Amino acid sequence: MRKLFLACAALALARGAWACDICAVYTAMEAKEARPGIFAGVFEQYTDFGTLQSEGDEVENEADQYLHSSITQAYVGYQWTRRVGVQLNLPYIDRRFRRPEHDGIETGSVSGLGDVSVIAHARLYEMLTETSFVTWGVTAGVELPTGDSDRLGEEAEGDHGDDHEDHESASGVHGHDLALGSGSVDGILGTSFGWRHQRWLAAASVNHTLRTEGDFEYRYADEVTWDAEAGYYALLGHEQSLSVAVRFSGEKKGEDTAGGEKADDTAIDAVYVGPELAYSRGPKLYADLAIEWPLRQENSGLQVVPDSRVRAGVTWRF
Repeated sequence: MRKLFLACAALALARGAWACDICAVYTAMEAKEARPGIFAGVFEQYTDFGTLQSEGDEVENEADQYLHSSITQAYVGYQWTRRVGVQLNLPYIDRRFRRPEHDGIETGSVSGLGDVSVIAHARLYEMLTETSFVTWGVTAGVELPTGDSDRLGEEAEGDHGDDHEDHESASGVHGHDLALGSGSVDGILGTSFGWRHQRWLAAASVNHTLRTEGDFEYRYADEVTWDAEAGYYALLGHEQSLSVAVRFSGEKKGEDTAGGEKADDTAIDAVYVGPELAYSRGPKLYADLAIEWPLRQENSGLQVVPDSRVRAGVTWRF
């Protein structure tokens, strides 16, 4: 498949703010270049959370709350055949934030290793003609509790400022947003579809993350993420290609639980859209760049939600 952005449960980012940002797992399985052998690369996702929303409605952000999230994933994998491969993802997370505390404004940062994931994929169907190419595949994986989950301790103590009725003193950046890991072992399941006819292309994927209870008796809610895109090859040859596409993505996630109780500031139902460029050179190099903005963001409780996000990845096949 051309590429997949899978959601992972414990990847430690802003669950309440936007789970997809935090748990995005990049899968470098590009249909045209899925040659057997070793591959490696790096993927960066930067998300700017700067809008404060309460129950889906924007509210005044008097304390200038924000969360700037950067996830850098190094990955390495092996393709046994054109149809079967496996990939190891090592995420490094850096988050900078500003939020109101009971005794004033806190400005800080957290960084470190996130939750490592192992993803396998199998292409179950492939049709190739002189002018068309169609693929359908599935993915399955597991995420391991390697990230620091200490920030989840804030959930046991009570969120910052949430006992205040006014938004000026209530925090939209919570402990579950800042934790680098969940302390849980989680499952990842997905399916994907790709189509190309002459210079036109389309792709789509749906992914479901199955989460278990982790540290501090905290359980991130299961999550469904999806993406779909349609585009055109501005350049298409044997040695290199360049495609331009419009990409839609979204996620739907319920409320987390802390100590068996629902966390009412963690649900999200969002849709995003933006352009994407993808470039390949020869049988070894593949790179892509995408920018996305929100079309719709419905949330529970008080959360900071994304204003934009940028994704970029480079894969090299040996």
